[in-house]
Amino acid sequence: MLLTYLVGLSRIQLKLIIFIYLTAFNKIILLIEINAMELTCFKFNSSSKKALLLLKQIIYNIVGYPKDQPLQSTIEALSVFEKRTKWFRCLNYGFVQSKQAKSSVKFDYISWAIRVTAVISIIRGLALASTNNSWYHLILGDPLFGTNVLPYASLFITIWLINIYIIFEWFRWAERSGSLFMLYDFHQCRLDNFNSLQNELTASSFATFRTLTHIISIFFSRFLVWGIFMITLLINGPLLSNPFYYHNYVFTITSSLWSISLTFPMVYLFNCISCIGGYFILISLLMLVRYKSLVKKGSIVKVTASNANVDISYLVSRTISLGNETDALSRSLKYLILHYIMFISMVGDLGIFFGIIAPTESILIRYILSSLGFL
Repeated sequence: MLLTYLVGLSRIQLKLIIFIYLTAFNKIILLIEINAMELTCFKFNSSSKKALLLLKQIIYNIVGYPKDQPLQSTIEALSVFEKRTKWFRCLNYGFVQSKQAKSSVKFDYISWAIRVTAVISIIRGLALASTNNSWYHLILGDPLFGTNVLPYASLFITIWLINIYIIFEWFRWAERSGSLFMLYDFHQCRLDNFNSLQNELTASSFATFRTLTHIISIFFSRFLVWGIFMITLLINGPLLSNPFYYHNYVFTITSSLWSISLTFPMVYLFNCISCIGGYFILISLLMLVRYKSLVKKGSIVKVTASNANVDISYLVSRTISLGNETDALSRSLKYLILHYIMFISMVGDLGIFFGIIAPTESILIRYILSSLGFL
């Protein structure tokens, strides 16, 4: 129902919803700062003040809030995020989406290893979900071999892997076709220390953009590291808890080999999907603050009427240019974004269904599937 509602919204309504969420986030940050200022007004002893300041700094570090930090810290956060997304093969060039950077394309062994192992794992998962022959499950290293668990887990993992592989290839194609041109603006911000964007945006819009960009970059950079351990544990948890893994040596060998071939693409593709979500959020944020700044500057020109002709001509030309960029971005990425939302909704619903509603004797499998569903 929610997906149907979002798809039916117009572009202006979607922008209004995003603006409401960002405004609410700014209000929360403002309330945190106000409460922190009020706490400092009370008379605490020196040890209490140090404890409060330490707690405040810990919260800022966890969230990634750039309190009293220079712009260079945001540039470094963007660079770390870009470096890790390139390491997980989400994009080949990161923010440098220019023809000059794409002129020299090298053969990427890791990307092709991801493709080959993903296709092999998909075929294996479909085979496990379509047969009950114990010999096939032994040779294919089924982590649920010898248990009474229905093949829900294998089917769910296979559906999940198929969808994230499709999104992986689709996003890589979008990069090759030049559809991610707006990411180059973030590279330009790094080159000129955000000077061009500061001249384009109002002070309040730039402060919002800088804060949210810093928080988003820090969050996804940390999430990618956490995703390595989380996916490895979730994929191999059923296998390590299976008693046959320690008593049947044939099953030990086959399941270990198949586990490596499944864990490798799952870790890369899961983190790649997370990177794509981070890039979508950054692009949407940049478009939103630009529209917000145009509206603010338009209202200022209307009130002051100073240099009206020059200001109005700039606002008109900038509005047309931004509208063309938005239209080009929408035409090239709208189906990818729709599939991304549908994938998250479908996998989440299936995980919750298989983990909570469907009958399964293994408590560990229920926890794993429900955890993947809620993620």
